[in-house]
Amino acid sequence: DCTPFSQESNPSQAFQQSGMYTLQLIVTDNAGEVGMTSKQVQVENCPPIAHLTAEPKSSKAPPAYVTFDASASKDYDGEITDYQMESSEGELSAEVKPTFTFEECGEYKMTLTVLDNQGDKHKTTQEVTVNCPPEADFSAEPSYGDAPLSVEFQANQATEEETLEYNWLVSCPSEDRDKCPVIQAKPNGQASVHFEHCGNYEVLLTVKDRLGATTKARKFIHVNCLPVATFTHRILFGNLPVTVKLDASEAYDQDGNISEYEWTIDGVKTLSGKQNEVKLDQNTHRITLTVRDDQDATATTEQTIEIIGPYKQTARVGPQIIAAGVTPTKLDREDDQFDIVALVRPGEEAIHIVAFKSTEGPLWEEMRQAGVLPNGDEIYKVTYTYKKGSMSDGTMSTAWGSKPDQYNIIAIDEYNNVSHTYPYLMIGNFPEQYAATKSTAPITYDNTAREEPQVIMAGYSPAKLHVGDNKFDVIAIVRRGKERIRKVILKQNEKDDFHKKMRFLGELENGDEVYNFPFIYKEGDLGTPPEGGVIAHKDIWGPKALQFGIEVVDESEKASHKFPDIEFGRYPEWKPE
Repeated sequence: DCTPFSQESNPSQAFQQSGMYTLQLIVTDNAGEVGMTSKQVQVENCPPIAHLTAEPKSSKAPPAYVTFDASASKDYDGEITDYQMESSEGELSAEVKPTFTFEECGEYKMTLTVLDNQGDKHKTTQEVTVNCPPEADFSAEPSYGDAPLSVEFQANQATEEETLEYNWLVSCPSEDRDKCPVIQAKPNGQASVHFEHCGNYEVLLTVKDRLGATTKARKFIHVNCLPVATFTHRILFGNLPVTVKLDASEAYDQDGNISEYEWTIDGVKTLSGKQNEVKLDQNTHRITLTVRDDQDATATTEQTIEIIGPYKQTARVGPQIIAAGVTPTKLDREDDQFDIVALVRPGEEAIHIVAFKSTEGPLWEEMRQAGVLPNGDEIYKVTYTYKKGSMSDGTMSTAWGSKPDQYNIIAIDEYNNVSHTYPYLMIGNFPEQYAATKSTAPITYDNTAREEPQVIMAGYSPAKLHVGDNKFDVIAIVRRGKERIRKVILKQNEKDDFHKKMRFLGELENGDEVYNFPFIYKEGDLGTPPEGGVIAHKDIWGPKALQFGIEVVDESEKASHKFPDIEFGRYPEWKPE
């Protein structure tokens, strides 16, 4: 067609159709002279032209589904009769638009071979790229520990190049969403989080590359719940050294088990185990409990307890009524009985009879033994029954005393030595003696509890004061209600400033608690008996101006009746759950 196609010395030319072609060469030398020659070429068949496209040519991540298209391939003087595609992985297809799946990331080459109706072939290639998604892995330091716990995270593939994007998330159970911490992302694939609460947390890292391919990695962080160390102590009433029962049953570990209990008494490790008993002398003692859980975490708590010992235990020749009262002292409308109780100390001889009697009149009820305390004082009781509903709501304020409508208790030993009369406090010639004590015996009087505390018994020890004495103990046996007892107060009705806090001495086996107040006086303050005679303070307890009472206040500030009152009304029994 007379169109120049090359100025090279050794060119090549593709002919699109068959036929006779004339090739003409024209050369020019440096002098400008021109030479010319020509030659004819017979083209019998034009080969086909292979053309191949791929969609997509680049994929974010495997598996990649790539469609190859050979439909634009041509044959100018005939037709294409066969298409053959072969991947660099050796996979074949004879389709014009096949789809290949690439399961792994990398560079792939697809080769297309087309064949025309004259048997000529032509090849072409097309490259595709399957992106390798970023690796998602990270380290956590530490990966577990005790609450509160701060953890640092580092993505393992992190570089200073900003080609990867890191997104961090802490996942919490639905019930703990309000406690779920927020993770703080930092540059270069770093992050940190502070776990305030114990539990199992899932930390999720999503890594995104510049093509948008993402990979996720997760780790679980165990934040150990520290064990909770707590214990109760019971100081048992008795002689020194006093038995103290230690109980750590309420210590716990929220996410595991407590594996070890270690007790330290006054800085010396002496005990192990959940429950223990220890003997302690009179002093202030420091008791420390350390518990260890199954993750080796520990917790410690400490209590300070004061051991006083028993109340003053002076014995005389004859028996003494140390204290008396009724139980319960709050009587419900549905009740039909209560126990009259007395705490009696033997003298040189064993006790023979303890009797409850009226001050004037025929009432005389022998009381039977209802227990022996560890210090040898004996408990006696008699049960008083009445018709249900026969008692009106109200307060019996002074049952004990010397008046005609009041009551007393006396004791007689096996040698017919008669005690003083309760509630009298006697002063005379009463030298100290050894007591004929018995072995400890269980307490069997009525121990009905109410929501409010109760004063069960009160009195003095010793109840017979020798002329040379200058001290005795006011004692009270009280019963807790729904709440623990906070304080026991000895009061004189006339003097608002005479509020003496009584000291806790210990618990009886039935849970009733023993308190005392050491009353110190100068010789003669309580009177001087005539030679060979005695002085009797007969009406110490009661509501009058110069009389005394005892009141208990619990931890919720609920107050008991005031001893020696007996109350009738709506006082249902309270039992701990």
